[in-house]
Amino acid sequence: MTGFSLDMVDTERLLFYTFVHPMGLTIHRAGVPVLIRFLQARVAMYSDVYYHRTTRAVDLQMREIFEETMAELLPEDPRRRLDRYLEITEWFLLQKVLEWAAPGRRGVTPKQRELGRRWRDILDRRVKWKMAYDYVATMNEAHQVMDFWKPDTLKEAIRQQLPPRLRKTAFEVDMATQDPRPLNPLAEGGKTVNVFNPATGEVSPRALREFFKDVPAKVAHYRVFAPDHRHDPELAQATELALHAGRPEAYETNL
Repeated sequence: MTGFSLDMVDTERLLFYTFVHPMGLTIHRAGVPVLIRFLQARVAMYSDVYYHRTTRAVDLQMREIFEETMAELLPEDPRRRLDRYLEITEWFLLQKVLEWAAPGRRGVTPKQRELGRRWRDILDRRVKWKMAYDYVATMNEAHQVMDFWKPDTLKEAIRQQLPPRLRKTAFEVDMATQDPRPLNPLAEGGKTVNVFNPATGEVSPRALREFFKDVPAKVAHYRVFAPDHRHDPELAQATELALHAGRPEAYETNL
């Protein structure tokens, strides 16, 4: 359960207000707000579903053991053993790590058994990392307040802002970026959407970029994770200070 509300996407109203006109596909003026909410829903889908905090926490947990797991599954250079590499699918990986985790399994090394135990934690949803703080920055905010941080740079900045007694505390910084717009409206200057005005009975084209003016061009969702919630207040305060204390090294975007 993500808690995401489907109210933002009113498909029935969007279809109700859309029709085919001699000028092409057209939307009734009353349906324009519905279309805008539909476009904005993509931002919410990334934040609340695709990049849900639990999903990102599990990704962090997998990242800690994935390289070691692959080294056990395929110790050779993949370029020299393409036949073996071809066998390593998602299902193959899950089957092998479950074999490693099985009690009393023969032929399993201590390292494989430990990796299997940690994979078992993930598959049983025993999530290691708990969210202590999150912050969403848009491209506009980034220009006014800061550039997009790189996770490692922000992590070090947060550590420097923590009280000395907590600077060795275990925590991780996750950054999820997204391009909410399905295209770059500035590069699609000639694209238009036909809008029917009931007051005049006329259909007039409106520039596509008008519909995207409230949709950010780039979004960065920062989350700070810790093994427990004991130091959430200190981590939150340190992150706030780090985010606004200075301008970090710019994070590359595709814009």
